[in-house]
Amino acid sequence: MNFEPAQIDLINQAYHQYGKTMFAAATMERSLVNAVVQHRHAAAQENGQQLAGDLWEKAADETMKKMIERLAPHLDKVPGLTDRLNAARDRRNDLAHTFCFDRAPDLAAPAPATRLIVELAADEETFLGLFAEVQEITRGLMEKAGIDTAAADAMHVLVVEAAKNAQ
Repeated sequence: MNFEPAQIDLINQAYHQYGKTMFAAATMERSLVNAVVQHRHAAAQENGQQLAGDLWEKAADETMKKMIERLAPHLDKVPGLTDRLNAARDRRNDLAHTFCFDRAPDLAAPAPATRLIVELAADEETFLGLFAEVQEITRGLMEKAGIDTAAADAMHVLVVEAAKNAQ
């Protein structure tokens, strides 16, 4: 299939937005990893236990579903957060596993391609918003563990701005 230059530009925009959206999804997932680690660490401290090994590596080996289940008692403090995270996980899985194949035909015409870009941009915002919500839930534990949350917040701003401004 031969595309006109304008359509090639739209296809490039769509895949650029797809990359930014997947980065946002990965960022959201990392907030879950961090939350699991912070809650494990806090529970161990309360019980006088020492945890061994790389806590982040262990948490990152879990599926998003398992992390959300593990964190549910803490996430439920924000009404609907567990459900929104599960929906975001499902959307992330769709984006990762079927989206490019199933939605490729949408790139063949300007209107569907434009809608696709808008849809992906909305997903990006959803993922980044959930990242911030999960980070807020772990803020107290991070401070208790001696983590400089101002530095973590500054890093969050840098990561989000870099993602949004990526060219």
